Amino acid sequence: ARYSTVGMDALIDNELGADEWKKIGETAGKLSSLPFTICDDPYVTTARIRAMARSMPHLKLICIDYLTLMRSTKSYEKRYLEIGAMTRELKMLAQELRIPVVVLSQLNRDKDETQMPGLRDLRESGDIEQDANKVVFIWKLDEHTPDDGSPVRVGVRVAKNRRGKTGVVVM
Repeated sequence: ARYSTVGMDALIDNELGADEWKKIGETAGKLSSLPFTICDDPYVTTARIRAMARSMPHLKLICIDYLTLMRSTKSYEKRYLEIGAMTRELKMLAQELRIPVVVLSQLNRDKDETQMPGLRDLRESGDIEQDANKVVFIWKLDEHTPDDGSPVRVGVRVAKNRRGKTGVVVM
């Protein structure tokens, strides 16, 4: 939607005219030639990600959106144990392949989206914090989206950084 300049609402609601479909088609053609692969499997596991990653010779980055939607190949009594196993497996994969693995995760629901999150707000497992080399949070600074189309201010907090500084910036 962004690169084609077609509105996301029109795309989601399938309310596109011929010109918009043409723009979407042209943009899809350009994007399809980029060197990235999307796995949209709702039952993806770390084992599947590992297998796919090993089959890609020039892989530079793995992004997972998002961790708690994944499933483990093993059965665990508690969900937090399963999440912990997955974060360990992903960390080992990053070390093995020597590439970054970026994992998105949801925060606990008791946090207001305009409050600065902390490490304790990571949902389902303290293992996320433990296994991560870096933890970065993004949150809204403004309660309401401006009606005039001006950019929304967000806070970015590096809450954990094993080999560097931590801190907050406003964007």
